[in-house]
Amino acid sequence: MCLSLAVYWKISDSGEAQPFHHYEVNPSWLAVQPLHDTTLYPDPTAAGTRGRPRPIHISALEIPVIYEAVLADVPGLHSRPPILPHTVRDSFPPPPPSGYDFIFHIGVAGRGPLRMERQGHKLGYHMKDADGKLAPLARSTPKDFSRRPDDHLAENLERERLGLEMVEHIGSDTSARPTRGFGVQYESFPDELPTEIDVTRLVQDLKQSGIEVG
Repeated sequence: MCLSLAVYWKISDSGEAQPFHHYEVNPSWLAVQPLHDTTLYPDPTAAGTRGRPRPIHISALEIPVIYEAVLADVPGLHSRPPILPHTVRDSFPPPPPSGYDFIFHIGVAGRGPLRMERQGHKLGYHMKDADGKLAPLARSTPKDFSRRPDDHLAENLERERLGLEMVEHIGSDTSARPTRGFGVQYESFPDELPTEIDVTRLVQDLKQSGIEVG
């Protein structure tokens, strides 16, 4: 079994990690970097284990917090066989031809315990990336989740925490905020894509292991 940990961070042209906003060191990368190119051997006597468990090989990869880089690099990781970014070093473990069994996308969030996301969103990316650029424009749909009051509040709190500006200006005028996100080539995808992983069970197992999860 092969597991890929994709960590979002700003990377310079030289391939070195750079400070992202007020973070001098990437907390999410520090958390997973020690796991890179390691193999875990599950306990065959653990509860819920079916058959003979396979060893789990872990690869960790940094992804720039830049919309253009995410759109260019992340789809290749999910391909079969996976396509690694051109910036990956030659020493990086070759991906399995049949693809990674699981890919966990990890990033810096707000204060508090570890959080697990149950679904990915196609629209509503209104914050600027590490290069100060906005996400591509996307056609608005009747179910555009970014217009919901709860998400708007959460987005404002995240903007305040990171010190990011989400309002778009044209000269001295403030324009109505357009819908941004994954538009071109993603028209056939739903606005919200749930994970196939049993997140509830995962959270329960983590808590039983003594890990604080929100």
